Amino acid sequence: MKNTLDSELESAKQQTKKKLLIVISFFLLSLTAVIIYLFFIDDIVSSISQPQKNTTKEKVLFKSKIVEVKESNSENLNDKNDEYLKLQYEKKLEEFEKNFANKLAIDNSKKWKKNVIQEIIRYKNDSLNLYSQKLYKSAVDIINKASLLAKNYFSELKEAYDRSFKISTQYFKERNVKSAAESIAETILINETKEARELKRKILKLPEIIDIEQVLSSARGSDNFKKELIEIEKILVLLANNKSYIQRKKFLDRKIKSKRLDLLLEKAHQSFENDSFSEAKKLLKRAKIISPNNVDVNNLKIKITGAELNRDVNELLKKADNHKIADQWKERLIFLKKANTLDKENDFIKSELTVTKNVVRIKSEMVSVLEDRTKLLVKKNREKLRMLIKESDKFKDQSKSLVFLAKDLEGILKDYSFKLKVQLSSDGKSKVIVRRVGIVGSFESKVIQLDAGYYTLEASRPEFKSKSLDISVDPQKINNLLFDIRADERIYQ
Repeated sequence: MKNTLDSELESAKQQTKKKLLIVISFFLLSLTAVIIYLFFIDDIVSSISQPQKNTTKEKVLFKSKIVEVKESNSENLNDKNDEYLKLQYEKKLEEFEKNFANKLAIDNSKKWKKNVIQEIIRYKNDSLNLYSQKLYKSAVDIINKASLLAKNYFSELKEAYDRSFKISTQYFKERNVKSAAESIAETILINETKEARELKRKILKLPEIIDIEQVLSSARGSDNFKKELIEIEKILVLLANNKSYIQRKKFLDRKIKSKRLDLLLEKAHQSFENDSFSEAKKLLKRAKIISPNNVDVNNLKIKITGAELNRDVNELLKKADNHKIADQWKERLIFLKKANTLDKENDFIKSELTVTKNVVRIKSEMVSVLEDRTKLLVKKNREKLRMLIKESDKFKDQSKSLVFLAKDLEGILKDYSFKLKVQLSSDGKSKVIVRRVGIVGSFESKVIQLDAGYYTLEASRPEFKSKSLDISVDPQKINNLLFDIRADERIYQ
C-alpha cells in the first residue's frame, strides 16, 4: 500500500515539472518574438510598403550592413592592437639602443664570443625588417630576444673579465712573468680596459723583461741579427703573444735566411766557375730549402745543368774522336749516339753521326764480301759492290782502312769481270744446253766461256731421261771447271 502511494506521488511530481518547463519555454519564445518584432519593425513596415519584387534585394542589403558592421568592429580592434604593438616595439628598440648598441659597436671589434655579438645584431636587424613589414608582434618578440641575449652576453663578459683580470693580478704579484703576460693578453682579448692596459704596462716593466730588452737594444744597434734573434726568443718565452716581438722575430728570420741564402749563392757561383758542378748543386739544394722559388737559385741551376751537359757531350765527342784516329768506327759510333741522346739539337753531332754510320755500313758490307767471296758469283752483288766502292770515295779522307778495303775489292772484282773457260764432256749423242745462256749441242768434249756465276746444264736425248747439273763458275776454282753432262738412262728398259 505504502509503495503504491509513493509511486503515485513521484509520478505527480514529474508531471508538475513537465508543465513548468512548457510554461517557461512558451514564455521565452514569446519574449524572443517581441524583441525580434521591436528590432525589425521599421524594416517590416518598409518592406510591406514596397512592391513585392524588391523584398529579396532589401534583405540582402540588410544582411550586408550587418556584415559591414561586424567587419568594421573587427578592424577597429585590430588597429588598436597593432598600434599598441607598434608603440611597444619602438619602446623596446629605444631601450635596446640605449643599453646595448654602443657597447656592441665597440665589442664587435673584439674576438671574445664574436659569434654571439653577430647573433644579437642579426636579431636586431631582423626585428627592424619585421617592423617595416608591419609585423609588429613578431618584431617585438625578436627585439626581446636580442635584448635578453645582449644582457646575458654583457653579464658573462663582466664575469669573464673580472675572473681573468684577477688571475693576471695574482700572477703579477707572484712575479710569474710568463703566466702574467699570457693571462693579461687573454684579459685584453676579453675586454681592453684602462686597468688592463695599465697592468700590462707594469708587467712589461718588470726587471726580467727590461734586462732582455737592453740586450736586444744593443744587438739591434750593431745589426747583430743572430744575437737579437736569440734574445727575442728568450723574451717570447715570457711574452708569447706579444705582437711586436712576434713581428720582429719574423723580420729577423727573413734577414738571417736572406743572408744565409746570399752566402750559399756566392759559394755556389764560385764552385760553378771552378767547374765543381756537384759541389755547386749541393749548395743550391740547401739554398732551395731556404727559398724554394728563388729566381737566382733557379737560374744558376739551369746554368749548371747546361754546363754539365756540355761537359758530358764534349767528353763523349773526345772519346769518339780518339776512336776516329784509331780508325775504330764502330766504337766511334757508340759514343756519337750517346752524345746525340744528350744533345739532340746539336748539328755538328748529327753530321758526324751520319758520316760515321755510312763508314760503318760500307766497311761492314765490304768485309762481309771478303769473308764470303761466293757472294760475288751473283751479278747483283757485284753491281752493289761496285756502288759501295764508288761511295767509299766520299770518305777516303776519313778512314784509311776503308780505302784499303776498297782497293782490295776492286782487284777481286776484276777477276769476276772476265769470262772463264769451262771444259764440258758428254757422250756425243745428248743435246746439251746452258739454261738462260744457250745451246751447246752434241759433243764428246767441248770448251765454252762463261761469266762467273751459277748455271744449270741440261742434257736431253730421245728415249732417254733428261738430266740437269747445277754448276758454279768461280774464279777461285779456275783449275776445277770440268763438268760431265749426258742423258744415258733409258726411259724403258
